[in-house]
Amino acid sequence: MRENIAMCTVSSVKISVRQLRISLTRFFNFTAATILTLRGSSYVSYRVYDWKDRVHSSVNRISLFFKTRYDDSALFYASGEFENKPHHIAASIKNGSVYLDIDFGDGAIITTLGTGVNSNYWNNLTIFHNKQEVYVSLNDEAKLLDAPGELYHLYIDPEIYIGGGPELSSKKGKS
Repeated sequence: MRENIAMCTVSSVKISVRQLRISLTRFFNFTAATILTLRGSSYVSYRVYDWKDRVHSSVNRISLFFKTRYDDSALFYASGEFENKPHHIAASIKNGSVYLDIDFGDGAIITTLGTGVNSNYWNNLTIFHNKQEVYVSLNDEAKLLDAPGELYHLYIDPEIYIGGGPELSSKKGKS
């Protein structure tokens, strides 16, 4: 398997029950943004790669701007499996804070960031994974977290979900 740095930046997400507005930019190419507006319980499924090109990475960066008035919302979710060990990365809003759940196969890293993220102001969330270390920041708050165990590659299936997803409440990492 080859190792690539998988980068996908979501430059603006507005999440609400009635509307989701999102701008996706791949590999930080800000000149070719795609803007989508979704309504109701819609979500975006974004194909990061094709199955034949399956990659894993020990270095990943996920960044997004979002604003919402709603609590208990999914920001994004990606999952996969390698050697019967599930991997996932999930971000959601719970009780006015961003809830992160990341698992490279040896146990979850769980943390919360911020307060009042559902106050309809723009928030900037960045997750930077470099081998065993995971740096997370939300606006002016930052944390450096260590992955438990020996595994530190993130294996995800080609589809990532933004603003929701199919049956996310039953998936590992999304509660």
